Amino acid sequence: MRLLLCCLCCLLAGVVFAGEPPLIPLAAGERLVEMRSADVTGDGILDHLALIDWKEEPEFPGYSQKLRLVDGASGTESVMTLFGQGGYGSKIMLPRLNGDAVPEILVEIDNGGSLGSSTYPLLTAVGGTLRELLPTDWIDIAPKASGLLLPNYRARIELPEYHRATIVNLQLAMPNKKEREKTYAGVYAPDGRLLRTEDAYSTPYSWMEPVNLDGSDDDELVGYQSVRAVCNANGIALVRTVLDWQGTALVVKDVRVIPYLAPERYQQTLNTLPKTADGVRQAIGLFRNAYPDAPAAWRDEAFRAFLSFQQDVMFRENERFTGGDDAVKRYNAIAANRDAGFVAYTTEMDPVIEVRQGFAADTFGAWMTPAVREYLRLEKAGYTGSISAEGMLLISLEELGKQVHAWEAYLGQYPDSPFVPEALTEYRYQLAVFLFGDDGATHFDIENRRLLPAAKTTLQQYAARYPDMLSARQVTAVLALYARYKNTWSVALGDAVRQYQERHDEERAGTYFPTDLAATWTYAVIGATPSSCRLTAAYAKDGKVQFNRTAETPGYLIFDVQADKVAQLSSALKAGVTENRLADPNSMYQVQLLGPIRKGHVWTSNGLRHEILHTGLALPVFGRVYLDVIEVAHTAPNDTETGTREYYAVGIGLVRRDYSENGSIVGQELLWEYKAETE
Repeated sequence: MRLLLCCLCCLLAGVVFAGEPPLIPLAAGERLVEMRSADVTGDGILDHLALIDWKEEPEFPGYSQKLRLVDGASGTESVMTLFGQGGYGSKIMLPRLNGDAVPEILVEIDNGGSLGSSTYPLLTAVGGTLRELLPTDWIDIAPKASGLLLPNYRARIELPEYHRATIVNLQLAMPNKKEREKTYAGVYAPDGRLLRTEDAYSTPYSWMEPVNLDGSDDDELVGYQSVRAVCNANGIALVRTVLDWQGTALVVKDVRVIPYLAPERYQQTLNTLPKTADGVRQAIGLFRNAYPDAPAAWRDEAFRAFLSFQQDVMFRENERFTGGDDAVKRYNAIAANRDAGFVAYTTEMDPVIEVRQGFAADTFGAWMTPAVREYLRLEKAGYTGSISAEGMLLISLEELGKQVHAWEAYLGQYPDSPFVPEALTEYRYQLAVFLFGDDGATHFDIENRRLLPAAKTTLQQYAARYPDMLSARQVTAVLALYARYKNTWSVALGDAVRQYQERHDEERAGTYFPTDLAATWTYAVIGATPSSCRLTAAYAKDGKVQFNRTAETPGYLIFDVQADKVAQLSSALKAGVTENRLADPNSMYQVQLLGPIRKGHVWTSNGLRHEILHTGLALPVFGRVYLDVIEVAHTAPNDTETGTREYYAVGIGLVRRDYSENGSIVGQELLWEYKAETE
């Protein structure tokens, strides 16, 4: 059963407004796996891709897959059924391979099973029609690896067609002794003697990822095959293959056998290391041995595990550290401390040990993904940490604006970065200081209380320089707020500033439900009867807000929007009703959002269970990335897999709604455009 909340847009056929999003239907039994927006046709206009799956035979575990393209310029559609049965985590990737500056479409169809193999249809949409760039069997160029287990938990892995052989350490792949002895029982004795002959074998590609290895305009594809022994679930090595486009095909550019160390096992090893600088050195050495060529997701996860371990050791080092200037000099002279990234220095209080700024970038940067490498670059450049002290900014307001822009650009470019929480924290803090000052560092003249001309000019220049940035929208709003009070600080302006800050407080429910009169939200509705609908904030009084809906079946919705609670009071699907209905009796009462907005917060309302699943997300929708997004689930108390999930952005409102049945998305509403006539 589909559980429908009274919502801002209903799954109804409706008019499509000019310049509005594509209409993407989902037939009965179809599930929406992923939506991506990018120019894949080569005309400079955003196109839209929908990956959809369905079961052809109910008793068969796999799902068939198809890709639907909607040309952003013409609105015409192209649909292709893809080879391969998935349903275990398929996704769309957009590499640039063949030199035409237009991304190709690589679909990963995870086939599941203990072998963890996938198929990879490779398509192009240049010209507006989906077609295969290469035949489906292009994936057969995967190298064939074989091997043999050796005494002392070793294995010899061979690549016969490349005349290469590599010895791998099985203890690296499985560092826990008890787990290792259980897995290899009957194959190895506890002392490492080999008890029987055991072969190793490779699987088809388990991972495939676009990577720019040579700094050119085009990507290479890097594929990974697992090498297994004893059982399908036991990985002992990886075969890493670099594929490069040459002429009209992908060819093998490089192939090698690399260590197999899953991130969770790296974490297990860290737990056994001494909580000292020497332990950190060992953790770095293990990372250096296992991860430089590993899959990106493994590198990122292992790196986060290392940072957590290093921070834990740093706290312990501070607890153990005593002494003055001489002790600081002795600590900094120890090679192990320097190699671990630790540096001691004196303060007005007690000596402090911290991680040297730029240490992670210097030590790990060359091995990391672009998202992590860019975060480390910004961190090394001093874009993190305190920016004011003792009533003064430590950097110029103009430089601070550059940092705000850099963090917002980072979040927009890498919304899936593992460092989104840290980047968002820096962005929030630095934007607040940029708008209002901090720690006594004010934008207003202390004597005449006027807005400093230099501060006003810097803010104006920022808004003009980055008109499409979310931060520029806030800068414009704050400048208008200052102007409303004649650019002069007063008690009234102070109150207005506090009210503005409260409306953007990420822990308040009302922050995620803006009510500016005349603001409009336009949504694309994906489902059985695709449509679009537009909402306008038409009337407001004492926290009540009426939204009028324009669609084939128009109507209105009324909400009570308070700082810490947002509740829906009534709704009606009725043509021609545009007058003020705020005084009408409530037809329902359902709390959509309830503060404090924190992960794990649960409440019940109108017979439903509501839970905040995530906060602080960076969420792409139709090519735009919204910041400070929360994810809220609304389900029946006894069926958390069926219902809706809503995504709200600070200062924007609802940007996405998923309709789910048994854990699968069967419909969506996506924000196409938000316009605020007033701030």
